[in-house]
Parts: sequence; structure tokens; C-alpha cells
Amino acid sequence: MPCSTFADDGSCLYYETLPPSWRRDRVFVGDTVREMESAADWTSLNDEELVERRISKLGLRLETTPLEPLIQQLYAELSAKGLSFNPPFRRSYVTHLDDWYAQAHPDEDFAETFATWLTPDFDWRKRYAGWKALQKLEYVDELMRSLTGEPPVHMPKYRVADYNFLNVKLKTYYARKRKLYEEMYPGFYDVDLRQLFSAASGIKASSYLRQRRRRLMNSVAQFTNEKKFRVNKLLTRLIDRSDELGLRVQNDDPQQDFRVASYITTLVMNYLFTGKFKRTK
Repeated sequence: MPCSTFADDGSCLYYETLPPSWRRDRVFVGDTVREMESAADWTSLNDEELVERRISKLGLRLETTPLEPLIQQLYAELSAKGLSFNPPFRRSYVTHLDDWYAQAHPDEDFAETFATWLTPDFDWRKRYAGWKALQKLEYVDELMRSLTGEPPVHMPKYRVADYNFLNVKLKTYYARKRKLYEEMYPGFYDVDLRQLFSAASGIKASSYLRQRRRRLMNSVAQFTNEKKFRVNKLLTRLIDRSDELGLRVQNDDPQQDFRVASYITTLVMNYLFTGKFKRTK
């Protein structure tokens, strides 16, 4: 019986080739057999067969690949500058926010770990089993349990609610609040989006933005010096809203990319100067 050796731990997995007449969806075949087949020489598979394989069973590794010297070069350049950390994603950090925010912002590591611990109905022990970040979560868990029932060390002085002194009408109060928090409303960007994506036919605007998402995010972040995390969040909102509005765009317009990039850059620059993603007009 053939044996496939995994590169990570040298373990051997025996497998056998099943007759074509056997249905792949039978219990006997199932995931276990597919995993065994994955250990075979998958480089000879076509795309349709390859995508059925489990990544964890392919025996992938960085050694001897074109990526290895590039990573080593990066480490060497960091070391030459006196930096001893290695930047690729590590399991020492939770992934509460997208794009490995905790690792990218180590000063907020505790806040992200606490937020993960605080999430209702979330089994963080199971989610982070085997991760070094689990030690941080267990520390937060122990710390918070030790504070159960304890009064705050510092209690802010009681402040009379402001609304006791408001003489404005209720409609004026809500109008001001809506203006203050207008960017949180779903339709905040509708006017601009309808102007950007006004085609009666073509591809979905949401698909158009998804296809160019990374390029837009990298370019806007580079030239505005804003964090990719925030730019990505803005793009997510624009994509979702474009989808909800059913907007479409002609994919062969050479100026469309320029208009979209300019619009997103404008929003980000407004945020940098005012703290809000204001509309263009």
C-alpha cells in the first residue's frame, strides 16, 4: 500500500486508490478518504480536483519555495536595523478585528484580548486552542474573575444629566443628533454612489469594487497615510451599500477607476481633517 510522508512532522499516511465506480459522497469514501487522497502527488491534479483537497493535508511548506529567500531577506533587513521581531501573522494575538489588527497595533493588544474575552456566547477557549494568544485570554479571564463584585477604585463624580437643562424642542434636538451622527445612517453615501455608478446595465457595482478592493485600499492608504484597516472598513461599507441599492457600472470605462479612487481618497482626507467621512457636497 502506498505511503505519503508529510513534510511537517515526517509522519506516514497510507492510502489506496478507489475504483471510479465508488461514489465520492458515500460515507465510506467521505472526508477521510479525500484527506488520504490529498496526501498523494497533488501536483498532477487539475484545478477541479485540486480545489477539493484540504489545504492542511497538502504538506505545504515555505522551505525551498521562492518565498523563503524573500522572507529571509526581510528578516535580515529588520535585524540590520536592530529590530528582532518577525512580522508575518502569529498566533500570539487574537483576531477580534479584521486584518490582524491586534498584531498590527500591539499597544492595543490588551484591549483586543479583553474584547474577545468579553464577546457574549463566544467560546474563546475552543477558538484559540493551541494558540499562544490563549495564555493572554486566560490571564484576562483570571484577572476579571478576581475583580468580580469589587467596587471601582476610582468613581467619577456624579454629574447631573444635561437634558435637564435643554430648552430646545425635541425635533431640534434630534435634527442636531442626526447631523452629528449622519455618517452612521445606511443611506449616507447614496447620493454619491448613485452618481458614481449610474449605468443602467453592466456589472454590479459591488462586484466592480470587490475586484479592485485591494488595489484601491493600498493606493488610498499609501497616498493619504491612513491605516489600511480604516480604508478597508470604508470600502466594505460602500460595497455593501452598492449591493443593497442594486447599482451597476460599465466595466470598460477607462475613467471609472480614477473617479472611484478620487472619491474614496476625498472621503479619507475629510476623515483625517474632520474626524468624519463627510460627503463630497
